[in-house]
Amino acid sequence: MIRRTALAAIAAGIVFGACSTTEEVETTPSMREAEEEMAAAGEAGIVLQDTFPAWRAAAEPPGGGPGPNAEAIVRGGAEGTHVLIDLDGGEAGAIYPWHIHSGECGDAQPPIVGSAAAYPPIHVAAGDGGEGDAEASIEVTLDAGGDYIINVHLSPTQLDSIVACGELVQSSATEY
Repeated sequence: MIRRTALAAIAAGIVFGACSTTEEVETTPSMREAEEEMAAAGEAGIVLQDTFPAWRAAAEPPGGGPGPNAEAIVRGGAEGTHVLIDLDGGEAGAIYPWHIHSGECGDAQPPIVGSAAAYPPIHVAAGDGGEGDAEASIEVTLDAGGDYIINVHLSPTQLDSIVACGELVQSSATEY
């Protein structure tokens, strides 16, 4: 009986001793600084997202017919707007001009946002399975309340022929 009491007392001492320790785990200064930077970056990202929203577009052939389609991701900022576009279903060897326009799909000659020269065309190389991509930086910040579209044109000499169009929709995604 004494043996059990002694074992119980030792066990209780170990448990209470472990629970009542006054030693705290100290975060290193470099870890604290990294955590603060991450927290600030997260908050800055939220502020940036509120001030300069991200946009996405899925451009499809007019009328749902056959032809290329594209996806675009647009990120605004104080210095302008950055756009990435990926095209699928294009013709091998084709060159597809594209732009952000103000307005809606189907509008007759909607104005280009920024300089047309800021948008390098999408080149579809032979053997790429009809895929191509392009990236543009335009010196215009999109208005969060504006209506915008991505138009993909048939060729540099046939800008009036739209092969894919999609409405830009604001997105909460923070990644490209």
